[in-house]
Parts: sequence; C-alpha cells; structure tokens
Amino acid sequence: MLLIKTFNNFSFINKYLNKFVNVLNKRKFPEVIVSFTSYPPRINYLQPMLETIFNQTRKADKVVLWLAESEFPHRESDLPPYLTELAAQSKIIIEWCKDLKPHKKYFYALQKYHDSIVITVDDDLLFPPDLIECLLASYAKFPQAISAIRTHLMEQSEAEFAPYNNFTACQNLIIGEPAMNLLATNGAGSLFPPNLLNFEYFQEKLVEDICLYTDDLWLKAIEVSSGVPVVQVRKFDSLQYIESSQDIALWHENVLQGRNDADLEKIRLWADNLYGKGYFADKVFYSQYDGGLYKQLVGRNTVLYFAPHQDDELLSMGADICASVANGKDVHVVLCTDGSMSGVWKCLNNQKSCSWHKDKHTYNLSKNDFVAARDAEFKQSCTALGVKNENIHILPNRAVDGKLSVSFAEYIIRQFLKKFGRYATVCTIYYDSGDNQHKDHKALGQAAENLWQKHLVRKVRFFVEPYHLSAEQTEFKQIKTTPNTKQKIKQAIDSYSLWKPEAGRYAVGKHSVGTDLADLAENMSSYCLKKH
Repeated sequence: MLLIKTFNNFSFINKYLNKFVNVLNKRKFPEVIVSFTSYPPRINYLQPMLETIFNQTRKADKVVLWLAESEFPHRESDLPPYLTELAAQSKIIIEWCKDLKPHKKYFYALQKYHDSIVITVDDDLLFPPDLIECLLASYAKFPQAISAIRTHLMEQSEAEFAPYNNFTACQNLIIGEPAMNLLATNGAGSLFPPNLLNFEYFQEKLVEDICLYTDDLWLKAIEVSSGVPVVQVRKFDSLQYIESSQDIALWHENVLQGRNDADLEKIRLWADNLYGKGYFADKVFYSQYDGGLYKQLVGRNTVLYFAPHQDDELLSMGADICASVANGKDVHVVLCTDGSMSGVWKCLNNQKSCSWHKDKHTYNLSKNDFVAARDAEFKQSCTALGVKNENIHILPNRAVDGKLSVSFAEYIIRQFLKKFGRYATVCTIYYDSGDNQHKDHKALGQAAENLWQKHLVRKVRFFVEPYHLSAEQTEFKQIKTTPNTKQKIKQAIDSYSLWKPEAGRYAVGKHSVGTDLADLAENMSSYCLKKH
C-alpha cells in the first residue's frame, strides 16, 4: 500500500493524468449547455447539485438556470447569495421565463441554444463526475438520437398504452441502441443534439393545455412527432437525491396519483387528431427505431431451446418444453449439429455389435442417410412434446457433430435473437459439467452464458444432462411433468425407440442412450438453472 501511495505521488503520473483530462475537454463537439430549473422551495438547496456539475471530467461550456419570473418577482433580489455570486463569476447563467413548471429545464434552452448540445438535469440530484463525458460519447455514436442516462420501456396493451406504472421502470434491457419505445427521464441527464427536434411543437399553450406537469411525456410526444429515438447510454444503477429534496416532488402526483396516465391519454388524442388514429402508438411501438420491440413483444412469449444433438431436447429439456407449451409459450426447438458422429452409425453398418439386438446390423448407411434417420427421430420427438411443425428448426448450416465452436454457437443463437428479440428466453445445456462433457454441449452453453454476460439476451435457462446431474448441484431446480404431459414425454421417448428399418427408422436414440431414456420414463423431469 505504501508503495502505491508513493507511486501515485510521482509528478509525471499527475502530468499524464491532467493531459488525459485535457484531451477529453478539447474533443470537437458543439458548445455544451447544461440546463436546469428550480423553484422557491428548492432554490436554497442547489449548491450540492451544482458542485457535481462543476466537477465533471468534461466541463460544460455554460450552465443555465431557468427561473419563472412569477415565482421570483424581484428577480435576483429573491435569490440566495451563493447563486448571485456564481452568476457574477460567470459560473452559471440565470435566465428568466414564463412558468412552464418542469418544462422550463428544456423548453427555452433548446430554442435559444439551438446550435448547441443541451444536457438537461434536475435540481434535486447529485450526478456522477462522468455524466457529461458519457453522454457526449453516446452523442458521437448516435448524433440523431436523444442520449439518456435513465429510461423507462413503454409497454403496450389493448388500450394502446399500458398504464404508466406497468412500464418497465429504469430498464436495462435496451442499452446502446436507438429505440422509439424508450421514455427518457430527462432530469437524470439527457443530451439533446443541436436542431434535432421540430420546434413547431414548442408552443407554450400546448404544454399548458395538455401536460403542464409531465415534461418527460411531452418531450416524448415531440420526439415521436420529430422521428427521433432515444438511446440509453449505459446500464442504469440508481439516482442519488439531495437529502430532504423529495418532501415535495412532482412524481408523487404524476406516478402515485395517476397524472401520467391522464396526460399520456391527452397526448395520444392530440397526436391522433393531428396525424390520424393510432399514429402515436404506431410510431412508439412499430417504428424503424423500436429497439426491436415489435419482435421483442412477440419474443416475450417465445422460448428458444437450442439442442446440440438429436435427443438432447428430450433428455435434458423435455419436461420444460412440455411445461412451456402447456403455459401457452411460443416454443421453438433448434438443432445445432448434424449428430453424424454417433457410434450407432458404426453399429448399424456392421462395424461393431449391437448390445440391444444382440446381433450385427448390415445396413451400410451413408452418413447422410444416418443423419436423416436421426433428424426424423428429432422431429417426431418435438412434435410429441407439443412443438408446432414450423417451430422445429434443423439448420441448413448446422455444425458437424463434434465441431461446434463457441463462436459459431453464439452466431446461431444471435440469429434467432434477431428474429425474436432479446426478450426471448434462451434455453440450452449447462456448460460446466466436467472434463468429460461433450464439446458441443459445452460450446452451446458457454455461448449462451457469453451472450447473457454481454446483455444481448435477457433470460437464459441452463439444463444439466441427466447423466451429469449430481447431488451437489442443488442450484438446479427440478421441472416435473404434470399428469397431462407425461404422455407427451412417453411418446417422445417412443420416437427414439422406433425400429422400422424399411421406413428408414433405426431407433438411433435407443441404441445410443437407451438407459437414459428409460431413466427419463421413470423420472419425467428436467433440471434447470435460471439466469435473468
């Protein structure tokens, strides 16, 4: 520890740290304005918030405070001395305006400083030192979007918009991706690029008539009408409020007393009257900048089971597939390899004896014939478990048995996430069952874990192979079949036991994992580890 402290005191360390900060401060951006508002009950308590703005790693060019003339009739004479002193030192600019309540923090700044970057903040929060730097980094990547620290995911219902309290609050599902269905809570820090919004909608009377106290919703209406999406810049943690600042707060009425819902309905009617019925909801939920929400809304009900080989969907995940089907989920099963390296191929071609038939087989099957036989068992098994035919996916570019890499497994999973969105639940084999675990099983499981760690998928369920399940694995939950679904498992087992060579059915499953199929017939369970 002493060595570290001594090292940090070396002058050349401080020199290069200062140089790094200076480079950040000189990045080529338009003028950066931090804009906020306040009112009499809070005007004496702004100093802690302002200190966090002044101490940013990337400084603002101007900090502008908007105050209503009606609330401070004597203007500067009504303000605390520290504010007037900051103004005298040119650390802040005090602007006087009409009392548009919380709208004051953006309404006038976006018009007066329209060629600048405007960052809005609230007067009751303490901000991290990299707030401005983080928002500018997002702006550099998404100059045609509103970059926000904190967002809610707007939800849909039969009435077009779900109640505000049913939105996914403080969401971390869509990050670093422009989306029209994200509602920025602009007091936590939102960046508005220069001249991006349509100023036609900046009308004081509209604000007063429709939503005087719900500024975030009205900004959302303007953004939607301007075709501008929102992007959440990073994972949101929490807000740090100034002590006692929430004794009087708008969210008490907006959220707890339902004002948000009433005003959202007013906004919907305003937009629909202006542009046609359903306009506002369609733009929010089905635009090109929807964060994949249209697919994700479908994907919320979608469960994707990725099987490394034929029979894994049944042995490891069969009971859960039955449960998902019974619960009305949109169940898809994806076969990721061709299963061609099974030793049963040699057994059927007289290269090894058959322990089941106690005889030798001389069918001389090609690899393609053998794979086709395994695929037929897989399809029949999935159908027996209740999976729709169109939801049984045998990939044309699947891996050769034993050759599935983690990167290719990630590619396969991501193709289905592109189709159904990251709300879809990904199910596959657990990736850490010991050194003797099949390479393809481990690769699929590791791929799902990697995508979950990268926040590219919201829900992952891992299933342990029954032959690798141990008493120590208490984290795995047993998924049992119900009396109504036990028959499905039995029929699926039968699909891997069908011996009818004249029809191309060679009971490959029973030859290969007959003991495990018998155990499943007794146990009728899957064993699941969830990650959310």
